[in-house]
Amino acid sequence: MRRVAIWSAVILANWFVSSSAIAETWVDRSGTFRIEAEFVGVQGKEVALKKSDGSTIRVPIAKLNDESIAQAKRLYEASKAKVGGGVGPDAAGSSLGENPTLQQTIDFMNEVAKTADPSGVWELMPATYRNDINELVRLFAQSVDTLTWGDAVGVIDKLHRLLDEKGEFLINSSLNQNADQKEKLALALKEVTPMLKAILASDLCDQSTMKTFDGDRFIQTQYPPLKDRAIAIAELAKETIPQASQQAGEIERWEVVSEDGDSAIIKVTSPTRNEEVACRRVGNRWVLDSTAEKWSGDMDKARAMLESLQTPEGKQSLAQVRQMIMMGSGMLEPMLKAKTQAEFDQAASGLAAMAAMMIPKVPQP
Repeated sequence: MRRVAIWSAVILANWFVSSSAIAETWVDRSGTFRIEAEFVGVQGKEVALKKSDGSTIRVPIAKLNDESIAQAKRLYEASKAKVGGGVGPDAAGSSLGENPTLQQTIDFMNEVAKTADPSGVWELMPATYRNDINELVRLFAQSVDTLTWGDAVGVIDKLHRLLDEKGEFLINSSLNQNADQKEKLALALKEVTPMLKAILASDLCDQSTMKTFDGDRFIQTQYPPLKDRAIAIAELAKETIPQASQQAGEIERWEVVSEDGDSAIIKVTSPTRNEEVACRRVGNRWVLDSTAEKWSGDMDKARAMLESLQTPEGKQSLAQVRQMIMMGSGMLEPMLKAKTQAEFDQAASGLAAMAAMMIPKVPQP
């Protein structure tokens, strides 16, 4: 599906909103463990809790006392009511169900297309595909050396600080030529700044946690507070980026044409597309034939690429990546240190000039 790449990029690049939930007191059966933390969700036999420092821990439900278990149940039921039929899965199970019909799948796809909710892509994947994605994320975390990972997180931190501390300088920079640019930048900062803050506090920046990544757990415990932010950024892109606006106007609609056992034909229509495509059942989900035919090969290529990072040549490539990361980090420093608008503009101009030199020029036809 063409939308998978777009939604996957959104879920990797976006995402988070600061939580407004109230911290609760959680106590174990012995009474020795006590913590003030915000309820995030339930994953299997564990309850996910966010501490005041932004980190998330998971506590076995069986170890909590009766009051905390009742509290978890109450908050879980309240969170389900708040979600109220959204397209994403919840801790109780999949919103698509264990074995959806083709028509249920098509209805779900049409809802996802309207809301651009990234969790819908994960929900549409067969269990085997989810396992493949989990494996790739874990392999990535295992293949990247600790220094490179830490430096990359450091750049995200600097970028967040830049947007948070120097937002006014950014908006009023001489590089912004008109009021419309300033207004769009102000709107972007409002959405992106808290997103970066939440990314820094999430499992995405914790290499040890990503080595045991579980997509279901991530969607259920980390994703709920980022859902609105991800959709808000997608909506902002529609308003400010012409290409995104054009794509938004080309929402695809799906309908069943015919079905024969585990095979079917569906029709997809949009302002620029009107065709029938084949799909098949893979495990407990319906998948386009074109996706199913390429999936195994694409996964093998991705695994081979990530495994190559552990070779001497791969480690050398990572060292080069780290040098680029450190260069980017250093380029942000002058703007972070700027005390006045003039100092900031001078640093920003230097960064823009250096970036222009680093970007390869595309030959004109």
